[in-house]
Amino acid sequence: MVWWKRGRLALRSVSNRRSLCGATTMSTTDRLPKRKVALMIGFNGTGYQGMQYNPAIRSIEQTLFEALCKAGAVSIDNSSDPKKVQLVRAARTDKGVHAVGNLVSLKMVIEDGPAIVDKINSHLPDQIRLWGFTRVTGGFHAKKACDAREYEYWLPSFCLMPQPAFFQDLLSKKRRSESDIYLREADVYVGNSLPEQLAARHAFRISPQTLDIFKKIMELYKGTHNFHNYTIGKNPMDPSAKRHMIKIEVDEAPRYCHGIEWLCVRLRGQSFMLHQIRKMIAMGILATRSDTPRSVIHRSFEPGIKINIPKAPALGLLLEQPLFNSYNQSIAQRPDRQPIHFEYFRDEMQVFKEKRIIAQIFDTEFHDNTCEISPVLPSVLKNAQIHLVRLSQPYPSMSRSLAEKNESSVEELIHAAAALTHIEKPYEDSRLALRKLKVFRQPHDTALAEAQAKLEMWRKEKIALESWTLQWFLHWCICEVRKELSRCDVGIEKANALVEEARVAVNECDEQIREAERQIEKNTIDHRMLTKYRCELTDLLDEIFEGKEDEFPTLQPTKDQLRSAEANVERIKADEKTLKVVAELLKTADLSLLEAVVELNQRNEKKSLKPGEVYFPENAYNALKEARELYPDLPGIPPPVTYEKTADDTGAYYSPMQKYLWDVRRGLADLMKWCDAEALAIMDREAVALVTLGSKLDTWNMERRQIVKQVILTS
Repeated sequence: MVWWKRGRLALRSVSNRRSLCGATTMSTTDRLPKRKVALMIGFNGTGYQGMQYNPAIRSIEQTLFEALCKAGAVSIDNSSDPKKVQLVRAARTDKGVHAVGNLVSLKMVIEDGPAIVDKINSHLPDQIRLWGFTRVTGGFHAKKACDAREYEYWLPSFCLMPQPAFFQDLLSKKRRSESDIYLREADVYVGNSLPEQLAARHAFRISPQTLDIFKKIMELYKGTHNFHNYTIGKNPMDPSAKRHMIKIEVDEAPRYCHGIEWLCVRLRGQSFMLHQIRKMIAMGILATRSDTPRSVIHRSFEPGIKINIPKAPALGLLLEQPLFNSYNQSIAQRPDRQPIHFEYFRDEMQVFKEKRIIAQIFDTEFHDNTCEISPVLPSVLKNAQIHLVRLSQPYPSMSRSLAEKNESSVEELIHAAAALTHIEKPYEDSRLALRKLKVFRQPHDTALAEAQAKLEMWRKEKIALESWTLQWFLHWCICEVRKELSRCDVGIEKANALVEEARVAVNECDEQIREAERQIEKNTIDHRMLTKYRCELTDLLDEIFEGKEDEFPTLQPTKDQLRSAEANVERIKADEKTLKVVAELLKTADLSLLEAVVELNQRNEKKSLKPGEVYFPENAYNALKEARELYPDLPGIPPPVTYEKTADDTGAYYSPMQKYLWDVRRGLADLMKWCDAEALAIMDREAVALVTLGSKLDTWNMERRQIVKQVILTS
């Protein structure tokens, strides 16, 4: 058991009040100290909508949090929201996915020491187990501290069997039953497998040659690649599409259960995207079954290649464990902290894995044929110009049985995502207000930097006057040193006042920004949750239709509007990105000019310059030139005028050359104000465009849902 030495125990009374989770916990006045810990858990994901906490659905984290509250590990004051105890998971899992080992970090009460493990387990169902816990550092974050995740995927070997001999018997020009699947490319119907055909698949045993092909295909995923085709809604140019696979192995020795041969694929990667592993497995199966060249895997990583890869069933996927090697090394010299290792619980984890996870996977497949892959036909992908195959199960295109099977899920997601229309605009408005506050702060930052530069200039001037030089002696002789020192003191005093005034303005802006961030936090949580429902709905309908929306002309206008809205958002984001670069270039030029003003000595105004020439920093010139090339509509700076040697508001005198550079800086300040106004206008357009895009996507999903209900289900 991994735990640490108990600290001092103080006598505290416990009230009988009940938390929102039904726990008997300490009162507000009798709080017990919380400690940052890492909980090591395992679970069978059947019946749960995934790992992540969501009040609207049944999740692993929700059940775990309720058990923590009931066991007294979470106080009544914190029982309303897991965020109050900083609950974070190391790896999220999808609906129905299992985990032999996963880790959750949080702050909890551990006055009972190791006994709290049994107390928490007593409030958990048998399919969720807490293996143990360990004290971690205060800044530990389960997701960020995780170096890698290890997964296993179990699949029947018949998934890799070549096209069976009885395939032709399943084909027919006429529809023989409602469950038959129509393949438009071949203009034939494909029927379901008969009992004797299922028996033939269960009796299939993979050959060493086929297993070797599958292993070599899976090994091609190792390394860093662009996995944009292996998830949903990921832009190929998004840096987060690149993921690093550390190790991928296929076990040499199959396992057998109910007469079915099973293979295990082990995957270790730094991180995985949504559906990534299931799509990797499906792609490996397709490439093996169809004798597709292995180059198809490399082509799928190319940003310009778009391939609609189906998902393998979630049934065979399980999380083996997350790894924390870097964290363990960082606390190696700390005797008060233990490393995070699941090996302490390996024996009981292995028993749980075999009885609660692997056995259920085998039994479910035997009774439900979840992993059965129906006969496939080659399909040419136009962009990649490579031959692949398309799975006709578990999501056959336009199948009545599939639509009926998923109708309830579609309806649930439709109603869940409907609430997004009520909070999307308030969310975008509050997000816009926060961004505007950050823009309004920028002039105050500039004013602060300028005031600090003036203060530094005055200090350098005073140091120069206090230095014993011939120039100082001459000034002293004519009684000007004291006068100059007095002027410097006045300048320093005024510059200090400007610095303080600018700093107060910056602090006020910071406070407004923090308040806006607190206001937006609630909307952000709701928006993220409901957006997830919208994405799941879109993904489900995409799989039901499988790109066949063109068969329904009524969908075309909405599809065109959706694509137009997406393009509009992309254009606005591109304009915003360009304007940010221009604003940074203007700041670079302004800083260069400011440094030049400070460095120029007003007594050296007669430099070796030809008539009509002025001193202008090269960095500032190059930055302004690049900004103009990026944004041709950028307003110009007024031409210089004749200057006289005059004092500013701090009493500082500037040479004509310095006055010229100050005037250019004022022109740059106007340009930066113009950029700020342009940025605010772009933000307004982006907020409207994002709301419009969400509305168009909802309309698109609603119309497809109507087709599922009215056309497919009544055919």
